[in-house]
Amino acid sequence: MKRGYKRKVRVMFVASGSLRRAQAAAEFATAGGWMEARACCLPSMMAASGQTVQEPPWLWADLVVALDRGACQALPPLPDAVQVKCYDFPEPADEAGWSALRDALRRRVEGMAAGLAMMQRAAQE
Repeated sequence: MKRGYKRKVRVMFVASGSLRRAQAAAEFATAGGWMEARACCLPSMMAASGQTVQEPPWLWADLVVALDRGACQALPPLPDAVQVKCYDFPEPADEAGWSALRDALRRRVEGMAAGLAMMQRAAQE
């Protein structure tokens, strides 16, 4: 029997415009127990809105998940060992849209966790 993973998968959720989507995704990922998660808004996007943020620790992540087209297109070159996934979860136009967006993010992150659980079971067989 093979040993399972030695540590949780490190996931960086990235959004453009607002950090709110990335924070929600990171909360769902952390709650699932399979991932360590961080959230960031791309510095170039933040600079456009007059805010500042430090460069995200790309070397920390195993996986970078861009949550919108703008974030996906603006990702800097990443190390070869870092995988990238791009999804399109646009920021809602109003507060009423946030509930549906949070549900969609939760489903996507739960799907990621289910895949990790399946890989863990396969590694133990």
